[in-house]
Amino acid sequence: VASASFLLGGGFTTIAFLPPVIQHIATVFPSYYAVEGLREALFYADMPTLGRNLAVLIATGVLSLLAGAWMLARSRGSLTAM
Repeated sequence: VASASFLLGGGFTTIAFLPPVIQHIATVFPSYYAVEGLREALFYADMPTLGRNLAVLIATGVLSLLAGAWMLARSRGSLTAM
């Protein structure tokens, strides 16, 4: 899963070289925005998509944190019921 996410994020190749269908699928993965931001920071003088990249990564982080806390609360609740 991590390798597929990294591939679709553009870690192994530039997304622009992949077929259009895969380019659209890649935008679903947060790794796409992380790699795009890193690529802009390293290779370009300006970063026009910095705000979007950060917004997607922050939103993904917050949603992951909330989902993890919810799952932990559920698992602790089921343990105390035993």
